[in-house]
Amino acid sequence: MAVIVLGERGHLPQLTLLACTVHEDRSEAQGYILHRAVSRARLLPRMAKDAAGHWQVPRGTLLARVPRLLPPQGQTGHVSLHVPLTVPLARRGR
Repeated sequence: MAVIVLGERGHLPQLTLLACTVHEDRSEAQGYILHRAVSRARLLPRMAKDAAGHWQVPRGTLLARVPRLLPPQGQTGHVSLHVPLTVPLARRGR
């Protein structure tokens, strides 16, 4: 089981997948934290913190096809514990 943080290069994380099981073609999370709305489905790379504590996207990182995720109206962030989310993994060049 793992925690996977997804986001775009040059930004803070958008989505954290909690209690993940990673398979060859997908990642299954038992819950998630939505830091910023994902207004349309998109490919998001896995992020990691560097030695200075800044979020970076390492070369050759995992890419996930994240569906459209919006927080409930009036909320800036959203935590969904015990709400499973499966995101397909994408291969580079496809």
